Amino acid sequence: MIHWPWALLLLFDLVADSSYTIVESTCHLQNLSLDLDKKIDLCPGEIVDLVAPKGFDFYWWSNGSTTQNLQTSMPGSYLVIYQDSTGCSGFQSNHYFKADTQKPEIRSLMYQCGCRSGKCFGVSSAGLASKWSNGKENVDTLTIVENGVYFVSVDSVCGNGMLSSEPLMLDFFKVDPPVLSSLEKLGNNTYEVKMTGENCLWFDKNDNILFSDCAKILTNINSDTLFYVGSQKEFEGPILQGGKQDTAGFKVNFPPPRKMYFSVWQPFVLETVDVYVKDEVSAGERNISVLNSTDQVVIAKM
Repeated sequence: MIHWPWALLLLFDLVADSSYTIVESTCHLQNLSLDLDKKIDLCPGEIVDLVAPKGFDFYWWSNGSTTQNLQTSMPGSYLVIYQDSTGCSGFQSNHYFKADTQKPEIRSLMYQCGCRSGKCFGVSSAGLASKWSNGKENVDTLTIVENGVYFVSVDSVCGNGMLSSEPLMLDFFKVDPPVLSSLEKLGNNTYEVKMTGENCLWFDKNDNILFSDCAKILTNINSDTLFYVGSQKEFEGPILQGGKQDTAGFKVNFPPPRKMYFSVWQPFVLETVDVYVKDEVSAGERNISVLNSTDQVVIAKM
C-alpha cells in the first residue's frame, strides 16, 4: 500500500527483492508493445534492438537512455517510459535472458514411496524438453526405481551442445517386510492384528497411508478388506562430532550459558553431549539444551 498525495495506491502480487517503477503524470496513455527482435534468448556476442512506440516527445529507459531505440547485449529486464506533448505517459517492459546460463534443475520428490511402489520421482525444470541421463526424452517427470546418479539436459539455444543439471544421487536400501504374528477376533467386526517389524505403516489398496503401529485393533470390518503393511526403517547416517574436544587453551571463564552452533538439513539423533571442565571447577549437574534458530528450547535435559 502506498499513500500518494492524490490517491491511495494498492499493489498486489509483488515479488520480494524486486524493483518496481511507478509512473506519475498528468494522465496515462495506453501501454503499447515494444517493437523488438523475435529472438528473446541472448547468446554471447548477440545484440537485440528494442524500439519504443513512435511519435512521443520524451523517452526514458531503465538503463538511463533517452532515445527511442535501444540496443543491448546484456540480459535482464528493460522498461521504457514515453511521454507526449501534453505530459501524458505510458510505459512498457520486456525481459531478456542469457540462454546458456540457465541450466535445468531436478526437483526430487523423495517421499513418494508407497508400500508397494518403492519409487521416487525427479521433476525437471525444463518440462517436456528434458533429456534424462537414463535415455528418457520429452518427459518432465522421471520415475526412479534403482540406485544411480541422474541428471537432465537440454539443447543449448546458442549451439553449445547440451546444458546439464547438477547430478542427483539416489540410493535405495533393502528393508525386510513385516510379518503377521497374530490375528485375533475380539468381537463383532473387531480384530486385533500384531505384526513383527519396524515402524509399521498401514496402507489401503491405493497406497494411501491409514495409520502407523505394528499392533492395531481394527474395527468396523464387516466385509473383505485389503490392507498393506510396510516397515519404515530409519537408516542411520554417519557419526559426526563437533565443538571443542578438551579444555586446553581456555584463558578465561566464560559465563553461562555456553553455546555451540551447528546447522542440520535432515533429521538427526543427538547421541551424547560431553562437557569438559577444569580440575578446579566443582562437579555438579548441568542443564543441556538444544535450541532452534529462534532460541526456542527443542530438547532440555539435566
